[in-house]
Amino acid sequence: MNAHNQMTLIPFLEKLIENLPKKYLHIIADAGYESEENYVYLHGHGQKAFIKPQTYEAMKNRNYSKIIGKRENMIYDTEKDEYLCANHKKLAVVGKTTRTS
Repeated sequence: MNAHNQMTLIPFLEKLIENLPKKYLHIIADAGYESEENYVYLHGHGQKAFIKPQTYEAMKNRNYSKIIGKRENMIYDTEKDEYLCANHKKLAVVGKTTRTS
């Protein structure tokens, strides 16, 4: 994965908006473009993201679903904003940090 790709998607889409009469509603990209900033941008502009997850190949492995420390393998409660791990322990938010990739 090239981290540089993550930072090029938004400027590219901004150029499209400037130069084309049509706004694309569906954005398809490979795993190199997956980042929270890109998802937030697309959501904020009413565009649907079809970005391959960076963990896609690992997730296809049968053993991946058995790794209890992976967020993807936990149950998420949207109302409480917390995860429930395989050991039935609640993992709640204790703080938030904002950073730019």
